Amino acid sequence: MATPSKNQQLKPPKLFQLLMEKQESVPDAFYEFVWQHVFHKEPVETESLAKKLKTDRNICIGKYTYEVAETKLKRINYMSNKHKHDFKCRLEEVGTK
Repeated sequence: MATPSKNQQLKPPKLFQLLMEKQESVPDAFYEFVWQHVFHKEPVETESLAKKLKTDRNICIGKYTYEVAETKLKRINYMSNKHKHDFKCRLEEVGTK
């Protein structure tokens, strides 16, 4: 298999961050539930994220390729609708702000 020339080098994919906004109507336990089930965070880490969300009101949960970020966002929206929470989460391209 031939190696690509310098002009043919692959570029790394664009990354997108998932940002969560604190909503007073959403219990902390639901945020922690989402972080554990969608992002596979450990309970100790979810407690730390909950404290950070209370302080900052808006936090980045992770950076992913578009397809992965979109899938996680769809799972979050499904869980939010199923549990009837007004959950605010959005995608933003890394480096655009």
